[in-house]
Amino acid sequence: MEWRAEYSVGIVEIDSQHKELLRLFSCVEEAVVTRQGWSAIHYGLVEVRQFTQFHFKFEEALMRLYGYTDSAEHAEAHRKILRKVVSIEQASVQKHAEEGVLTFFQNWLTDHIQGADRSYSDHILKGGKVVVPGEFMLNSDAGRNSRQAKLSLAAAT
Repeated sequence: MEWRAEYSVGIVEIDSQHKELLRLFSCVEEAVVTRQGWSAIHYGLVEVRQFTQFHFKFEEALMRLYGYTDSAEHAEAHRKILRKVVSIEQASVQKHAEEGVLTFFQNWLTDHIQGADRSYSDHILKGGKVVVPGEFMLNSDAGRNSRQAKLSLAAAT
């Protein structure tokens, strides 16, 4: 599996993370195709799961930050993918991973990254505004015309 320009969602950090996922997928693919044994395949799947967990948390935080309205649906898709990754990882200890794992990775790449991820990235790139949580909202208690409006950081103190 190799990175292609059409996989880009237009956000450099997300593209970088997707490239890392693709690299990890390729390591598992290599281990399966060359029959390196359950240990190499399992270790590769562990890396896929760990990075996937980080990546999904990062994406979900980005969606919340930019007020993406379909973030709950996207997060549910993440949970489904992660459950499948965990299932594949657990099964790899008991038996040799099937080449169906590679189909799963390819579908993940085309369906999720090129579909759902493109949707939230379009939202951000087309002017999505940062949504600031309540405790970080501007506090204008000093008066409506005051230039001394300050950030209320009650949660941080």
